[in-house]
Amino acid sequence: MSDHAFRELAHPRFRFVEVDIFTRTLAADCMAHACQNLQPHRAQLDACCQYGADVDLAERDAILSHAGQLKQLLSPEAAAAPWFTEQVEIDPDYPSGRHVRTAVHGDGCVFLAHDGRGCAIHRASIEAGWDFHGIKPNICRLFPLTYDS
Repeated sequence: MSDHAFRELAHPRFRFVEVDIFTRTLAADCMAHACQNLQPHRAQLDACCQYGADVDLAERDAILSHAGQLKQLLSPEAAAAPWFTEQVEIDPDYPSGRHVRTAVHGDGCVFLAHDGRGCAIHRASIEAGWDFHGIKPNICRLFPLTYDS
């Protein structure tokens, strides 16, 4: 673990929680927040998406079922690029026990809406009226919270 303060938990799945989760302030509005990229350190909108995201295989399949709507929100290059890594990782923290990673295109996740800000998966769900739960990756919905073994 890092040099941050942690508290032990009596939980069957989670062993520790970082104390900062209870004491730090989060951005009130993600779309109005001035994000900072870490590598290289500079201002970047949607910096939280700079590395892509881990995606359960069921989420990947659900994303692909909305490919037509998503391609309309992505740049032509991102729409035509591979959306996921080919390597499947075994990980018991995911419902299926396996995950892939979204591809990175330019300065971030391939699913960043390239005509503006934000996640194309989330935006497509709003525009088309479908529920993004189970489609937008769980780790993205949790952000800025995360989990680590």
